[in-house]
Amino acid sequence: MIALVLGLGCAAPALDTFTTISIESDDSADAAHARWLSLMDGATSTLKVGLPAGEDPALADGLIAAWERGVAVEVFGDVDRADDVVFEAIDDAGVPLRLGDGPVGYFDFAINADVAWDSTQVNMTSAYVIADDEQFLIATDGGRTSPGGRVALVGRSEDLIDDLTDEHDQLFGGTDAATLTQFDGMAKSIGDPGWMYHTASDVILEVYFGPQERLTKRVIDAVYGARSGVRVLTDVLADEGLVTALIAKEQTGFDVEVTVGPGFGIDPSPAVDDLLGSLPVRQIAAGLVPTIVLVDFDVARDGRYHRPRAIILSQPLWSASRLADGVETTTDQYADAIGWILTDDDDPSAELLAAEAIVDQWRAAAVEIP
Repeated sequence: MIALVLGLGCAAPALDTFTTISIESDDSADAAHARWLSLMDGATSTLKVGLPAGEDPALADGLIAAWERGVAVEVFGDVDRADDVVFEAIDDAGVPLRLGDGPVGYFDFAINADVAWDSTQVNMTSAYVIADDEQFLIATDGGRTSPGGRVALVGRSEDLIDDLTDEHDQLFGGTDAATLTQFDGMAKSIGDPGWMYHTASDVILEVYFGPQERLTKRVIDAVYGARSGVRVLTDVLADEGLVTALIAKEQTGFDVEVTVGPGFGIDPSPAVDDLLGSLPVRQIAAGLVPTIVLVDFDVARDGRYHRPRAIILSQPLWSASRLADGVETTTDQYADAIGWILTDDDDPSAELLAAEAIVDQWRAAAVEIP
């Protein structure tokens, strides 16, 4: 996999109401974590971190060094990764750490039965760094040393950092995807996010936080609204509603491409059989595979581009339902995740073309499932 780096190529504007971003793609954990360490090493006052895994000891060293030089550090991670070297090391060093996303269980009146998701089915995928309330990094993965690709959004933004901080404060404060109300609904609040961040270029940026914002549902809506075609890259595609949308678009003459990773088909899902029975699917044999959905990157039937979008998620395309055929399933309703969308009003800009190049590289490395 070839590393891609694309900056917007302009200095920060005089007005701090703009968001400046770069899209970055790395083909190794070392390269990806170097970006994390750059922010950690440069922090002078505060450092807020969401870390899905803690396998890379270099991240522990960066966090501990920041803490020891007086930076106020807060780290949120997944309770299932408590034994990872990073979490053990920073906890021993006294760095403030909270682990969440534990098991969920309740009585479901719809099916008149007790249901339960163990902690491995309640997922923390939100990978981010907020440094000094000035710089941010959001990534498709963080902390794992597995081979494969990572994509990150790095930049500066007063508005987006405010919203990222609100999300972090909820997580670190103990309200995560496993925290339910007495009606078995999400206890996390959406807050007051800025759903449209104007960047220093022509690209519009949107950022959403799961499970309050249903990330898989946003992808489904985008697929149904596509005017020219859809390209999907993800490790797992297990949502029946999304598969139905993809098949419907293909059957009405739209171009649909699906590339999946090694996680596809491991968990039983009716969506897997439906997809394989209707569309050609290419699969990557091993490694981390980011989730990127490209919508309307081609000229539509009327000869025009229609708001091309790149949707990038920190989570695979799990089910949007809690139950699949009455059985508990991995679902985005029990996942702390981040999704960001880049949209252009005209033909795809350089930022969107960078996302397209990443998808094309992965697809070229995949083979069609017979």
